[in-house]
Amino acid sequence: PLPLPLPLPDLPHKAVSAPQPQPKLTSSTSSFPELTDSFTPAQVDEWFATYNNGEFLDLLPSFQGLSGASLRHLTEDQLFRLIQPPVRGFALYNALHRDSGAQ
Repeated sequence: PLPLPLPLPDLPHKAVSAPQPQPKLTSSTSSFPELTDSFTPAQVDEWFATYNNGEFLDLLPSFQGLSGASLRHLTEDQLFRLIQPPVRGFALYNALHRDSGAQ
């Protein structure tokens, strides 16, 4: 670490504490990140790993290499056929479209 600069003589000296680490967010906004059409394949992989604490991580191999736009353009029916049981396909479809208003 770099040494802290000395206080200026004409300014009152104030003790400075080290910045505290930010706690990991546990709110619904961090647990449910929005996937957008602009996501790269690497960002889509990250979304699968982080959405609702990895809820869909086991499905990543089926969708690896897809962009956000490609993934979001899959229809509900296509996801039902790709994912077993179909209720998981429905859950993924809803997660992909939850913030866009398009379902």
